Amino acid sequence: MSSHTEVPVVGSLLPEDVVALLNDPDVTVRLARSHPETGAVGWQDPKTYRPGAATARAVRSRDGTCRFPGCATAARRCQLDHVVRHPDGPTSVDNLQALCATHHGFKHHAGWQVEMDLRGVCTWTAPDGRTHTTWPLDRHGHRAA
Repeated sequence: MSSHTEVPVVGSLLPEDVVALLNDPDVTVRLARSHPETGAVGWQDPKTYRPGAATARAVRSRDGTCRFPGCATAARRCQLDHVVRHPDGPTSVDNLQALCATHHGFKHHAGWQVEMDLRGVCTWTAPDGRTHTTWPLDRHGHRAA
């Protein structure tokens, strides 16, 4: 057994330091796989609640705006929402969407429901049963079909 834990950028941690960090309720531990030579993170544990920076950028880039029908709030100003709630659904690009604070509340407190397919097309169901579809940002001049 090693007498210390090597943490890139930080350096070495003694076992009692690791125990103290893991016992601190304000510390969040994220598991990530990194490239063995560059150290670039290539994978994020999908069980964590908060997405990593790369996942957040991918979702906001795909969405462009809030995904609620008719909303044009820029995705960079939106919260990221799990389509299938956490922890039942993963924290991954295909289960996250950009929602402004108002519409995030609609989804959770006003009876709206949403499903998203692997292309990022969202089908919203209003409390009265009507459905509305929203598409990812169209970067190629045609809508996902």
